Amino acid sequence: MQHNMYLRTETGSCESRKLRRVGKVPAIVYGGGKGALSVMMDEAEVVALIRDHEHTIEVNLEGVSGTLLLKEVQYDHLGDDILHLDFKRVAHDEVVEVNVEIQTIGTPRGVLAGGLLETVEFDLPVRCKATSIPDSIELNIAELEIGDSIRISDLPAMEGAEPVGDPEQIVIVIHAPKVEAETDLEEEGDEPTLPERIGEKPSEEDSE
Repeated sequence: MQHNMYLRTETGSCESRKLRRVGKVPAIVYGGGKGALSVMMDEAEVVALIRDHEHTIEVNLEGVSGTLLLKEVQYDHLGDDILHLDFKRVAHDEVVEVNVEIQTIGTPRGVLAGGLLETVEFDLPVRCKATSIPDSIELNIAELEIGDSIRISDLPAMEGAEPVGDPEQIVIVIHAPKVEAETDLEEEGDEPTLPERIGEKPSEEDSE
């Protein structure tokens, strides 16, 4: 998808703050055998790009033309505002490795039975051509029972892409419900045993 990108004539943290105040997001473009280039994008366009899980964009700008791979998004300390973007120049047939978000579908049977759903991995690295990056990895988890899990080896086939990592790595698991053991300090009918006081002299009845 074609996106608008503009050259930056000034750089630095002070200039970046000025850009963000007027609705622009600073970015850098590198790779492809060319030097790094400072650019900027409209904040609304960047938000839409991330929301729609776009990993690559098409641009036509002086010094930047073709396909760019979004490599990194830097957020503020609260994780709300986008501070900076990193793009890498890539060829259409270039094989890249990127993290793809996992999206679950359905409510597991095990959860309905009282189990606990744990998502171990929220995204996974996949290897594919730059133009074949999947938007997300969809997992239907409705049939999972307590004790069931999904590993990397269980992931559905992705056209033109393959997951990277240990095939036995757990992605999602349904745990049994936690049961808190109740410990009775005293059984019904038993009298509590009073502790002996240190240094106390036994009574005469006790000594007989």
